Amino acid sequence: MKTRRSLLWVWGIGICGGALGCGQNQGSRPETEVRRGQPDRGEEVIERRIRHLEAERADIQQFISSESVPYQRTGSGMHYAVIESGQGAQGQVGELARMHGEVRLLDGTLLFSAKELGILEWRIEREEVEPFGLHEAALVLHRGDSARIILPAHLAYGLAGSHQRVPLASAIRVDLRFLP
Repeated sequence: MKTRRSLLWVWGIGICGGALGCGQNQGSRPETEVRRGQPDRGEEVIERRIRHLEAERADIQQFISSESVPYQRTGSGMHYAVIESGQGAQGQVGELARMHGEVRLLDGTLLFSAKELGILEWRIEREEVEPFGLHEAALVLHRGDSARIILPAHLAYGLAGSHQRVPLASAIRVDLRFLP
């Protein structure tokens, strides 16, 4: 019992002493202080990301205006144009989706050919597929549709790109056919 009291006493002193010493400034600058005249790194990163998103939106708009087909935009930022309408139903969550197509940068640079990709097959919003935005495409398109999908970086291959082929933070276009 005496050992137990001693341990509780030591533990209590450690907690109280630690609490009292935590708020003291021991001659060093607080970590949150920003050097005068120097921008905060976090704000710098945010501003750079905002500029990139604005440039990406402008590139996507320029690409869309150069096309002769009307595009629709979803809430996530995906744009799509149905080139040839199919007769099937829209994809539903959990259903098997099968698509065949190719992936390019907005400038037309081929990233993945239809032959390389083969037929992509996955369960909508249940299994992974790259680019991730194909889940949304499968939900808005009808089976049998041929379409051109424009995916901003966050719906394509993300900030990191992919397979040493897709540059960092790149918007892409996917020309595809949603197979019946």
